[in-house]
Amino acid sequence: MRRTLCARTPLAPCALRTEAVSDDYASPFCCKIVPTHPRTLHASRVQDAARDTRGGADTRSMPDAIDDLRTERWCAGLRFTHARPIEPEERAVFEGLVQALGLRLWTSIACALVALIVPFLVIRVLPETLGFRWLDVTVVFLLVIAALVIPTVLLIHARRAWRERRAFREDLAAGEFECFEGALEAHDVLDEEQKQLLEARVLVPEAGAPQRLEVLPTSGCVMVRAPNRPPSWVRVMIAEVAVGPSYAMRVEMPPAMARIDGVPRTRFMRRTLNHHERAEIDTHIRHLRRPGMLVALWAVWLSVWAVACLFSPNEVSLYVRTRWPLVLVQVVVLAGVVMTYARALRLAGCLARDTHTGWALTLERMRLEPDLDGGEALPAAEDVADVSVESAHSDGNEVPAKPARCVEFLPHSRAIWNDGGRPARWRNLRRAA
Repeated sequence: MRRTLCARTPLAPCALRTEAVSDDYASPFCCKIVPTHPRTLHASRVQDAARDTRGGADTRSMPDAIDDLRTERWCAGLRFTHARPIEPEERAVFEGLVQALGLRLWTSIACALVALIVPFLVIRVLPETLGFRWLDVTVVFLLVIAALVIPTVLLIHARRAWRERRAFREDLAAGEFECFEGALEAHDVLDEEQKQLLEARVLVPEAGAPQRLEVLPTSGCVMVRAPNRPPSWVRVMIAEVAVGPSYAMRVEMPPAMARIDGVPRTRFMRRTLNHHERAEIDTHIRHLRRPGMLVALWAVWLSVWAVACLFSPNEVSLYVRTRWPLVLVQVVVLAGVVMTYARALRLAGCLARDTHTGWALTLERMRLEPDLDGGEALPAAEDVADVSVESAHSDGNEVPAKPARCVEFLPHSRAIWNDGGRPARWRNLRRAA
């Protein structure tokens, strides 16, 4: 669930309402994109390129775009503006935090070694039997579990402390905060990071108010300063995306190319993606097509089964008949891995089609609102984040209005590209590298 800034007046925490919005690649629009012949798409793209060239948009080809991909950084819906040096007082706080993390690291390692040795020492001092067989089995089982679980948990904490300590040391070496500025407008859908920052009073809970966020670049931490309290930290994610166009003309698409069946009061606007945006999509395509470690392990497992079936079919058949529950679990896990990778390949194929088409679409819907002066129904813009679409009819003249929030999505993959002028959550070149 996400929350929405619902007014332009100063907001208290109770003034934030919840709204369900998907975080996945899929666009919330249940629309039908009519298939068009590739030559028609290419011809339309050439016309858009010529039109955008007259309007000032960048229309260089994709091979040239990969070499000079320019990016910008975003955090919690705010754009990176500048960097400022770390003050001496802040540096002292960070150095104390690094020392505390180092103490936690070595303490966790020492406790893990003790937790690994103690169970074996207890087994050596215990008598051969405690009088009951079930009691002997229970004690041995608990000691083995303790020797495995407790050191593992402590080592996980040690690894986390080591990573945080390394990140803070890199931030101290860099010696600067990254500053992100912007504003949260009314009806902006808030993600979990923005909700957490609003609750910590790092962001101003007021629609349209100037916002400023100072983030450590490597650790992704925001210092929360409160009177009479030690400083605390909120972790955020810094996203790196392709630079959007400074100007791009939007052209209305004819209903024969994109429409919603049964809803006449809608229209799709399109703009041409610049070469930086197409290069970013190409990076995501390579990331989706790259098999992960899990896929590689199960490919090796499947190869071992194939070799066993080839050289020892009788033994494999006997193993399957006698150990069929274990084999069934392996098959189910393998099917899940294959389906996940197949979905990634299918999404990569749709993104490749989006790269070839080179369009970003915007859906605009109109609904009726009563006129308070004359009582006459006038068309008004409906929030494009609402999933339900209802047809509206007007007896008078239609007055076009702009939507409350502009949501761009890619036509073939239905992936949200920009939401209210901000990049979608899944767009992050740091994770796709």
